[in-house]
Amino acid sequence: MILPVILPLLALVAIGWLLGRWRHADPAGVADVVLYLFMPLLMFTSLVKDPVSWGQAGQYLGWYLCYVLIMWAVAVIAGRWLQWTQPLRAALGLVLTGINVGSYGVPIVLSVVGEQVLSGAMLLLVASNAAAGSLGVYLAAGGRLRPAQAAKSIFRLPLVYAVVGAVGVQISGLHIPNAWLEPAYRVGMMGPTLALVVLGLQLSRVDWSGMGRQIGWVAGAKLAIGSCVGLVLATSLGAQGDDLVALAVMGCLPCTINSVLLSLRFDTRPDFVGGACLLTTLMSPVALLFALSWLGRI
Repeated sequence: MILPVILPLLALVAIGWLLGRWRHADPAGVADVVLYLFMPLLMFTSLVKDPVSWGQAGQYLGWYLCYVLIMWAVAVIAGRWLQWTQPLRAALGLVLTGINVGSYGVPIVLSVVGEQVLSGAMLLLVASNAAAGSLGVYLAAGGRLRPAQAAKSIFRLPLVYAVVGAVGVQISGLHIPNAWLEPAYRVGMMGPTLALVVLGLQLSRVDWSGMGRQIGWVAGAKLAIGSCVGLVLATSLGAQGDDLVALAVMGCLPCTINSVLLSLRFDTRPDFVGGACLLTTLMSPVALLFALSWLGRI
């Protein structure tokens, strides 16, 4: 059953939400520790311990690129068809293209599939952060930034340098003793757990007054379309076994908190994006149940 797997993860989100509501805990400090210490450490050690083959890397990154392009196209077509304003179209793009890999996807994949697909999942984490720092910034800015300016944000991501370091170790043949590597890996594994608490802290700051039928339809459409697109893409790219399950799970993920932060920074309907992020997080177990049932994993 998937519920015994999901419920402990949602409990961590709930703990973060309660801390944010009742103790007014600031997510910024914890988020920095996760982003600048635990996740890069986990990325580096997982890639060194279990290197990703070029075929697997191409499969995961190809899946993500196609997913983002398809969901972006859906956002553009839907926004024009509904005759929404430019800020609302930009907000729709942020909601549909963003998936919460770091603080939701990686913990779910680890629980449902296991550590054998961790390296691939971490590559998706790098890709999603790079997309948030480039395409996400471009969408949130609503044309106020040139694409080249938005792309420069990628080089401020610590995960990128963790990947570069791991590739450098593999190419050079440098041997890192397991006595050092394994403890560092276990410390890095604290990242996904703390990331769920950070997600709860961030969600506690979402303004419920922005919730409405419009946001509900968008949240439902994101999960319905995203789960189908993710499953079809994974199958089309030849993913099998655990890789197929991992990619199918990624297609069921809620909107990323990065989209909320970008909408706040550029004042791109943060009420709409925040509400959609909260609703997709609450509704995502339904999409996960659908995908895993289809694959015969529950």
